[in-house]
Amino acid sequence: MSTALANQPADRATREASRLQTARTWLPVGSAIALLALIAWAIVAGMSGSPAGTIASTSGAVAVTVAWSTGLVGITARLRQLDEARAS
Repeated sequence: MSTALANQPADRATREASRLQTARTWLPVGSAIALLALIAWAIVAGMSGSPAGTIASTSGAVAVTVAWSTGLVGITARLRQLDEARAS
C-alpha cells in the first residue's frame, strides 16, 4: 500500500503532462479555426460596409492570438516544471 501512495504523485504528474501535451496540440488548431472565422467575418463586414463589424472581428483576432501565445507559453512552462521535477 505504501508503494501505491508513493507512486501517486508520479502518476498525477504523468497524467498532467499527458493532458498538457494534448492541449499543446489542440490549442493551435482551435486558434487557427477561430482566426479563420474572424478573418471571414472581417471580409464579410468589410464588403457590406460595416466598420463596427470589421473592428470587432479584428480585435477578436488579436484576442485569439494573444490567448494562443499566452496559453502556449504557460503550457510549455508547466511541462518544463514537470520534467525538472521528474529528473530530480
